[in-house]
Amino acid sequence: RTDARATLGFDEAMERVRLFEEAGADIVFLEAPQTLEEMKMHCEAAPNTPKLANMLEGGKTPILPPVELQKMGYDIAAYPLTLLSTAVNAM
Repeated sequence: RTDARATLGFDEAMERVRLFEEAGADIVFLEAPQTLEEMKMHCEAAPNTPKLANMLEGGKTPILPPVELQKMGYDIAAYPLTLLSTAVNAM
């Protein structure tokens, strides 16, 4: 996981993602990519490692359905507020 995008910029975050893959990370996660292009670049930076997309409603990352994320190169998608909202509404 890298949060470098917010404080050190996108290029530094991409370098960290590449280094994580080289080091043998099980999964790579870039916190808060802000555009579809950044999301694609994240996937391209670690082609051999599963990638996590965090689909947080109201966050900075564009929200995409699982099929689109998979096409882009993501292997895992988290929709934390969607699940929470569903649970609260069910109570």
